[in-house]
Amino acid sequence: MKDAETGQYSWIDTSNMNVRKAFYRWWKENDENTKAIFRKCGIDNTSIRTDEDYVKSLMYLFKKRM
Repeated sequence: MKDAETGQYSWIDTSNMNVRKAFYRWWKENDENTKAIFRKCGIDNTSIRTDEDYVKSLMYLFKKRM
């Protein structure tokens, strides 16, 4: 991975279960905080995954708005 501020590269062992669990906990907390802020501000949002067709997620969001 590359640090955006320093430009320094670091090796992340993604085969390590503890690393994957820590990243998942960080991601989950960040995702929940973001969704809470959006709800509080009345902002629509949707999740778009890299392993699925993004059109489905966008269509779901637009249908919710109707």
